[in-house]
Amino acid sequence: MEDPAAPRELLEQHCWLDLDGDGYEEPYTITIDRESRQVLRIVARFVYSSIKKNSKKEITSIKAIQYYTKYTFIPSPDGGIYDLGLGVLLGALNESINTILNQLVDSGTLSNTAGGFLGRGVKFRSGDNSFRPFEWKRVDSTGDDLRKGIVPLEVREPSQVLFQLLSLLINYGERIGMATDPQVGVSPGQNTPAETSRNVIAEGQRVFNAIFKRIYRALKEEFKKLYQLNSVYLEDSTTYFNLTSGELKKVLRSDFAGDNNEVLPAADPNMITKEQKIIMAKVIQESAMASPGLYNKYEVEKRLLRAMETPDIEAILPDPKGENAIPEQPDPLVIIETMKIEQQKAEFQMNLQIKMFDLMQETELLRSEILEKETRAALNLAQAEGAQDNLQITALQSAIALAKTKQDGLIATLKVLKDLAGFSKEKKGIIDGIAGGVDRMEKAPDDSGVVQVSK
Repeated sequence: MEDPAAPRELLEQHCWLDLDGDGYEEPYTITIDRESRQVLRIVARFVYSSIKKNSKKEITSIKAIQYYTKYTFIPSPDGGIYDLGLGVLLGALNESINTILNQLVDSGTLSNTAGGFLGRGVKFRSGDNSFRPFEWKRVDSTGDDLRKGIVPLEVREPSQVLFQLLSLLINYGERIGMATDPQVGVSPGQNTPAETSRNVIAEGQRVFNAIFKRIYRALKEEFKKLYQLNSVYLEDSTTYFNLTSGELKKVLRSDFAGDNNEVLPAADPNMITKEQKIIMAKVIQESAMASPGLYNKYEVEKRLLRAMETPDIEAILPDPKGENAIPEQPDPLVIIETMKIEQQKAEFQMNLQIKMFDLMQETELLRSEILEKETRAALNLAQAEGAQDNLQITALQSAIALAKTKQDGLIATLKVLKDLAGFSKEKKGIIDGIAGGVDRMEKAPDDSGVVQVSK
């Protein structure tokens, strides 16, 4: 009698069946008993939202739920489901290498150790007859008997052909396994340019880059499946422990209500090594320094630190828009240019003030000269007795008028320079006082006519 508690082997099949007879096969998951071939369960492998219909309400396609993610290393040459890995590619090669290596070791061992045949006439003492360094053994036979009774076993040296074949297989295995000298840390040579070494490494990583991209795509598909499962089966609110911040966080099922196509691994399939990421980040940094104002400096520095796997980046490089933002420091070039402009302004103000003071002194001299000429004109007018005196008075009046015209021009220039220089109220008062003093001066007689002097 069959034991009902004995384990049974069940088979789960993911297939397409037309169970409703509408002419369109739907995806199902069927579980059967292998021994009895009896169907135990049939479960739909789709949801209603994955059914697409046309305008006539006819089903055009059904997207099946995928429960498995296939990670491909190297696609199968025959297009089968089972892909290839290094175990398949290097398995037979490793066996050949091991066989040849064992043969070389065995051949070398036989060649290095003494052995042969002993005749009946050779008499040795009982016990171990192998030799140790600097050892001599006593025998009961003569030297001639020993020479005739001992025949060494002829053993060939390890085969050079096998040794060369071993080197060939090892090099071929390294090429298949993508373990060339530069990629395992072996120096390519002292005179090899750096760019040449980088190109050699890049060419050697072409196969692995393709493998990495396949793994990246497979991981992306698995994340999509997890996203879809969380949107269906996750509780409305779930608490979890955040290892990064050390705090309890909450995740909601509504967080997974969007499109799962937006879920991507946080990796770049085009850069598989840390050195490549650092080189790319430094190239971007150099471009940002060469073109200031075109790049986001914070993001450039952040990517470089991230490529270098620097811990706690936020503490070293805080977000300029965050709470720990560092006040923006002015550009040193801008500071230098500003200082140059301020220096030029100061020099301009100084030269302007010197010019104004020179004009003020010249105005004072003209004022004194006008007063002196007006006094002389008044005196000559009082003492005039003839035509000669009349001519002198006329000449003085012309000189006074010319001096006043020049003085008016100087005062106008002073007022313009005063407004341009932005003097204080005290200095403006001094200049206004000079102009006012000139305006209050007694006007000299005009030269509209000749003063008639009686003879």
